Amino acid sequence: MDKFILLVKLEFLVAFVLIIFLGLVIGATNFNVSVIIIIAAILAFILGRFDGIRNEKIRQVRADEKEKEVKP
Repeated sequence: MDKFILLVKLEFLVAFVLIIFLGLVIGATNFNVSVIIIIAAILAFILGRFDGIRNEKIRQVRADEKEKEVKP
């Protein structure tokens, strides 16, 4: 499971870098579009981090509940 989480994080980071690069390439011709793409990538990165933290907390709570069910 840990390798899967690392793979997802790596995939997300690569996508973030590619979107920033795309924004910079488009910025060579149209600066306004470039700024919008870069801001969107940063917001997606931040929201993705919060979503990952929230999912981890949910997993922990479920694991704790299962542990309580096993131990009467």
